[in-house]
Amino acid sequence: MVISRKRFFVSAGILLAAVISAAYFTGIISTNSFACEFEDEKFCVFLKKLDSDHMVNISGKYTEDYSGNTITQVNWILNKDSQALKYYQKGKEEMSLLIFNDYIYLKDYTDGRWWQQSKKDAALFSTKLPFEPSVFFANLNTQLKDPENSITFAGQDICLVETCNLYNIKSSDAEKITKLYLSETQGVLKKIEIVEGETVQTITIEKSEQKIERPDKDVKVAKAKDNIFLNNFLERSQMENKKPQYLQEFEKARLQVEESGDLSGAPKYVDPNLTLTPSQTPF
Repeated sequence: MVISRKRFFVSAGILLAAVISAAYFTGIISTNSFACEFEDEKFCVFLKKLDSDHMVNISGKYTEDYSGNTITQVNWILNKDSQALKYYQKGKEEMSLLIFNDYIYLKDYTDGRWWQQSKKDAALFSTKLPFEPSVFFANLNTQLKDPENSITFAGQDICLVETCNLYNIKSSDAEKITKLYLSETQGVLKKIEIVEGETVQTITIEKSEQKIERPDKDVKVAKAKDNIFLNNFLERSQMENKKPQYLQEFEKARLQVEESGDLSGAPKYVDPNLTLTPSQTPF
């Protein structure tokens, strides 16, 4: 069932009188009020929360699958003024990044320390991240208000451990479908699926009270001209090349088996120097 947008027919005289009255009796014309253009009450509740900066102090997981195989995974936390992101490629951690309003911090895997660079300088290199929650949710808000997109209520489904109302968003000029799963009881966004051909992007969302902390010691300060993202990639490539030949062959063989979807014949290797410690983060 397609959700209809409300249509308002107001004469210019009545509209002008209403604006003047509001200014006279309140002293100020409010720009913070939310007016929902849809007739679906539950969807309007969600839009109001999205419009009122509701998508903060949350965490979740982003995955990109192609033909049923996970290509990219991002574990993320979003606070009001910061983001914490961990990127995985085919199950392997590739990047750990903290983004604040003024600085970004990138984990250096060669020594375990953090690179610090001003956000302004880092933006000069136009590095495109697989998923950045603050940008994604801002774009989602814009997409939902685009009159060219059709929004359809598709019934109810199970998302995580609860029942959700499912809404499909489709653009008029694309084959991509965005599926929103809204909690039946709270009206908050719990999951998003973006389907385009054989590619499926999934974002799960939960409330989070964890505050993202800046690295407070032993930080390496990058210069304005330093592309720390490129340096991180090159350093990790060098680390891979320094591995013993037998270990490189093992990882290559196991990756081939994982891509085939059958792990029963995968080679097994245990590093005798490996020490496991409990994780200190939710990632």
